[in-house]
Amino acid sequence: WEAQMYADILSRTDEILEESPLNGRALTFGGFAQFYISTEVYTLEEKLPYIDSSIALLRKALLFAPESSHGPIEYVLGKAYHFKGRYYADLTIEYLERAIEKEYLGEDTYEYLGLAHSNLGRYRTSAEFFQKAVDVDPTDMRFLALARAHINAGNIVDAEAFLIRTVSQTEDSIIEQRSRYLLGGIYSDLNQAAKAEVQYRAI
Repeated sequence: WEAQMYADILSRTDEILEESPLNGRALTFGGFAQFYISTEVYTLEEKLPYIDSSIALLRKALLFAPESSHGPIEYVLGKAYHFKGRYYADLTIEYLERAIEKEYLGEDTYEYLGLAHSNLGRYRTSAEFFQKAVDVDPTDMRFLALARAHINAGNIVDAEAFLIRTVSQTEDSIIEQRSRYLLGGIYSDLNQAAKAEVQYRAI
């Protein structure tokens, strides 16, 4: 597991589950491996079979694995449901909140909760979770996501402040361009054409 040899883990867990289909440890590691393999492929068509298998194994694992492992299982389940699309956002929230209740918090838990609430149109709640994600690890991408959440929630002043911060500090040209584009949109909506032009010309 520490060597991230997920294909080898799947081979071994498949052997175990063939003989003992209710083995909680094999169900858990098999589900984890399926999920992390899905993160290594690029198209949705390639991802979904791994995601579906991960969900099936991990939901079984919740029935047969020790209670001490339920936090990590629910954390991965929540992330897996995110990749199923916006119509599974409620399950993303449910499982991630259950993991938090069991005192298991991943470094990206708040980020996924922010995305899930945004998919449900709960933009203020989304902004709150992205703020927590920034507090955990203030990356440029998270500041950009936080600014987007504030735009969706109608908090234009906060959105502008976070976008200006991102533009001034990021070394990632793509994030800078996206931030400037959003700033240009804000200034256009505020009828501040000169400011909008500065951002668009910078892009």
